[in-house]
Amino acid sequence: MGLNKDGSLKKASKVLFEQDFAALSNYVNETILHLGRQMMQGEIGVSPYALAGKSSCDYCAFRSVCRFDARVPGFSYRRLAELSEEELLMRMRGEER
Repeated sequence: MGLNKDGSLKKASKVLFEQDFAALSNYVNETILHLGRQMMQGEIGVSPYALAGKSSCDYCAFRSVCRFDARVPGFSYRRLAELSEEELLMRMRGEER
């Protein structure tokens, strides 16, 4: 985060407006509740994502436990669309195009 001489944020600063941060926070909380409900109902399947040539498996400490392998029939990545920051915020606010 950078500041201009007058104390305002520089244009290139990676920050969110208060209402956008609230939308992000609400989205995260709702997602946590949804996933928690699924787990409590016994839904614990492996469902990693793939985006722009990377996947959640690239960073996962549990690879040896889950045994996910996209080469095995029945296993596949959830392919995520590449979205701009504005498109993501719109979806989090429920304003999908």
